Amino acid sequence: GWVHRDVKRRNVRFSEAEGAVLIDFDLAVPWRAGDAPLTGWAGTEGWLAPEVVLQRPYTSSVDLWGLGLVLLDELFQLRRQPRGAFV
Repeated sequence: GWVHRDVKRRNVRFSEAEGAVLIDFDLAVPWRAGDAPLTGWAGTEGWLAPEVVLQRPYTSSVDLWGLGLVLLDELFQLRRQPRGAFV
């Protein structure tokens, strides 16, 4: 498997045909459950998981954190749309 390490709104594309597609794997590294945790700062400020900011070892869970932020961002964008704007 891989850890993307930079999951953010700009790196997720949504389409009806494909659903959510993750792009831009420049910071991705190979990692599997059982491997030693990753270390080092990687990602975009504002989208980083707490363990990265605190410079603690991390695993693929940092990608889930980023995905959660993307989903929250999507929800708040939808809520800012005027009523009836969902065409």
